[in-house]
Amino acid sequence: MKLIENVSIPDIFEKEILANTVQLTEFLEDKRSIFDPWLSKILGYSIVSYEAWVNYTSFNGDINGYEWHNEQGIGGAATAMTGEFAGIIWLSGDENAGGNLSVLENDEVAEIKFKPNTLIVIDSSTFHRVEHYYGISKRISLNFTFNAKSC
Repeated sequence: MKLIENVSIPDIFEKEILANTVQLTEFLEDKRSIFDPWLSKILGYSIVSYEAWVNYTSFNGDINGYEWHNEQGIGGAATAMTGEFAGIIWLSGDENAGGNLSVLENDEVAEIKFKPNTLIVIDSSTFHRVEHYYGISKRISLNFTFNAKSC
């Protein structure tokens, strides 16, 4: 697992994602030529991204967390994603209001406290879950899968 704080995504992504004004899957596909080099620079690996999606989570009184799953299709929505690794960038939301990420590694559960502008990278086979979020602000995360190789 890799954790990088104080990450700023390129302005073109942040404006569109935070405004929620575009069909994001198509938008992210069209901007891969910007996203992949940006992520490669941060991680120090040459990357090729595959799937990308955005989660918008608002508290409305219902349970809104995600149960244990991995990106290879086990648990959760049982959707298998292409790529060796999974990345999450927390863009916005209220700290200390849930929405933390639990990751199962080596039979131990590690909890990562929700903090905007944090990038988390895990192996796509790693089981993880997201706790219920009860913040006032919308919790927004950019999620993606990718392969990486040394530069």
